[in-house]
Amino acid sequence: MSATGNQNQPIPYIIVPNVENAEKLIKMAEIEVGKTGFYTTTTKSDGIRFKCDTMEKHKALLEFCTKLHSSTFVKSSLHEPKRYRIIIKGLHSSTSPDWIKYKLAAHGHTVLYCKNLIGQKSQTPTNTFRVDLEYKENNNEIMDINKIGTYIVNIEKSIAHTSIIKQCHKCQKFNHQTEDCKSREFVCYKCAGKHHSAECSKPREKEGKCANCGGNHIATYQGCPIYKEALENYETQPSTPKKQSHNQMNNATPLLSPPRPKNAPRRQYDLLEQLELLKIFEKNLKDLNEAHRETQN
Repeated sequence: MSATGNQNQPIPYIIVPNVENAEKLIKMAEIEVGKTGFYTTTTKSDGIRFKCDTMEKHKALLEFCTKLHSSTFVKSSLHEPKRYRIIIKGLHSSTSPDWIKYKLAAHGHTVLYCKNLIGQKSQTPTNTFRVDLEYKENNNEIMDINKIGTYIVNIEKSIAHTSIIKQCHKCQKFNHQTEDCKSREFVCYKCAGKHHSAECSKPREKEGKCANCGGNHIATYQGCPIYKEALENYETQPSTPKKQSHNQMNNATPLLSPPRPKNAPRRQYDLLEQLELLKIFEKNLKDLNEAHRETQN
């Protein structure tokens, strides 16, 4: 069961993390917004997920939960269809996305999204396009295409890069996560507006606005100067040396012990070790005796 107001506008979930008394929270919600129009499920982090039947109920319940629990956040109730993302290099920057869709359709591929990539330094269109294909069994075959129209192209599968910098999806700031956010306001990562990102009405084609630097990009863009500054500060922090675990210290090879023969009984291993130590002792004693004779002569 998934709550939707209509086919075009899915109603996002309301998630209250780290709930200490779920029964009390639900009873207070029923008193505040009524006993009908929503239901609850649990999350892995001891939280409560509210699912509403209407946007009116969602807004009322969200306002109540936000006042009661500052870490409340929303999450899309519907997952986007699985996509196969590729990068096409070699096309002219003025190439129309519709022309690319038409040409790839002739090869049996359905294009869901196509965009010319902008150079991070030059901030001008490049000869590289990002294309999202409808997920099919023949997606890998697109790598065999080396010519689109008259263009010689190189097609690669896009590899997602996971950031090592934590970013809050509530206020969009860095170095903390949503459940640890102390802000009482939600900030949209798409347009920097004071609303939930899931409720943003900005068209996908329209340029975004960064909530951190004010630039013409979304707040999750890794070319953002604020993100780069956070990354630089992270990389310049002194790394603490890793401590050896108890097992690692126990498994360390003794300096004077010979390697234990495979399948050798423990008693035999102890005897071999003692013999090896005895040989070392005899050699050292012989060296001392020779040195003593030389001093007497």
